[in-house]
Amino acid sequence: MISCDLSKIELFGTDYIFESVKEFIKKQQYQNYITDNLKSFIEIIIKICGSDATIPRYYDIIQPSAKAEGEDMTAEEIIEKVIKATGLEVVGGEA
Repeated sequence: MISCDLSKIELFGTDYIFESVKEFIKKQQYQNYITDNLKSFIEIIIKICGSDATIPRYYDIIQPSAKAEGEDMTAEEIIEKVIKATGLEVVGGEA
């Protein structure tokens, strides 16, 4: 979240906001880049040692998102949902 002091906006104008946002984005990109590289490096070391582990991305930890609708559905459930929604008829085979 970006905090903004309104007195600075009036004093410095809209360029202050633009530069603040630009700086924030650059910082986030750098953090994501570095942590993604460290994550890859650690996962490679873990595989070399004969184990298997999945490490979540830094971005996914700081910005958790709700699962998209249907993300945890099986293939059969998705097919059934599409058939019901479109009114398709299954000819031969299972639905």
